[in-house]
Amino acid sequence: MKAAIYCRVSTDNQEREGTSLHTQLENCLKYCESKGYEVSHRFSEAYSGLSLERPELDNLRELVRDEIVDVIVCYSLDRLSRDPGHGVIITQELEKHSVKLETVTEDVDSSELGKLISYIRGMPPK
Repeated sequence: MKAAIYCRVSTDNQEREGTSLHTQLENCLKYCESKGYEVSHRFSEAYSGLSLERPELDNLRELVRDEIVDVIVCYSLDRLSRDPGHGVIITQELEKHSVKLETVTEDVDSSELGKLISYIRGMPPK
């Protein structure tokens, strides 16, 4: 399976908390290796997860639309989006093009209950 890795940070604190772009990428690469995935694309950016318009996310979504990859791997769901509505949009795009979403730190369940849990996980902390 061809995989694309997406890593994102929005604050300097994440560098200190162990979720730096480098750390996320290392963990995603190890995950892909353990699954036997061929990593064809890597995307990393420093942007707020509350925005759907991010340069590297836009490039990733284009790959999905062009059906160039089979699976997207992120460190965790909140690295892909911090806005639940945007998470739904991205998930629907992936489903439409038969692209799987997997994360290193949590299971992504595609059942209706799993989608609800993913939606809630995508909410930013107050």
